[in-house]
Amino acid sequence: MLGGTGFIGSHIVEEFRAVGATVVVLARNPPDIKRSLTDNVDYLQGDAHDPSILSRAMTDVDHVVHALGGQSPVEAEGDAGAALVNAARLAVSLAGELTRRPEVSLTYLSSGGAVYGNVAGLPVAESRACSPISAYGIAKLTAEHYLSMHADVHSLPIRILRVANAYGPGQTAKRGQGLIATLLDAAAASSPVSVYGDGTSLRDYVYVGDVAKAVVRLSRQRGSQPRIVNVGSGIGHSVLDVLQVVDEITGKTTKVNWRAARGFDVQGIFLDVARLRSLTPWAPVSLRDGVADAWAYRNALSADLQNASA
Repeated sequence: MLGGTGFIGSHIVEEFRAVGATVVVLARNPPDIKRSLTDNVDYLQGDAHDPSILSRAMTDVDHVVHALGGQSPVEAEGDAGAALVNAARLAVSLAGELTRRPEVSLTYLSSGGAVYGNVAGLPVAESRACSPISAYGIAKLTAEHYLSMHADVHSLPIRILRVANAYGPGQTAKRGQGLIATLLDAAAASSPVSVYGDGTSLRDYVYVGDVAKAVVRLSRQRGSQPRIVNVGSGIGHSVLDVLQVVDEITGKTTKVNWRAARGFDVQGIFLDVARLRSLTPWAPVSLRDGVADAWAYRNALSADLQNASA
């Protein structure tokens, strides 16, 4: 599991554990105490970009999940070259390891918004041509192309999941990524929040627990066709919709500082999930229920921290 200590990755690890799997997590930083006590999880400390470490992590495993997010969209715009090189380099290393281990399958978590770019007609299906407008989207799509090429040439079982805007318990807004996490942090602190655009842009917000279920279920299907699968709620919500839900759940009124739209943000997108539904039962958590769960988790965590320091 690459990225198994991150927001999405940690939920995927727990979902694999729930079905009785033993998980090897490759991470640059050691796990915290809570994670180190988790059963059926082995941690290997190191950088996935180091070929020798990556090779060790892939020894005696039957499936690899690449959930390393790399740079955030904002960070990628600031250093587009690094974003592209890092994404491509890891894809090259992974492809090489998989070629030597054809019995090992791979799930790569790509972007369900940034790779498509601005499209006419929604929802967007996997067959739609991709035209990213951001460095982040180009980096993700480059990794997709390289892995797909190796899958075709060497008949490797590789699947690419284009994941929508994941949110839920454990997400933080420290990297400037994640509208819902940002709004919940602002609600908890009773502080204003900056939002880009006029609030009408649509996004597909998918509960992180649903993403984890999709990853695990599809990983147990040995075949890699169809190779590319959208993972989202299949519903578009505007920023204004999300603001209303957050205010209703938290009981707060969010003060928004509206900023000019950024050129690298897609104007509006949500995903067609018909292909996903054809592969596995799919009834995603509603936005309201997901936000309520994330808010409850945040409050519980805050209470635990206060009790620990008392």
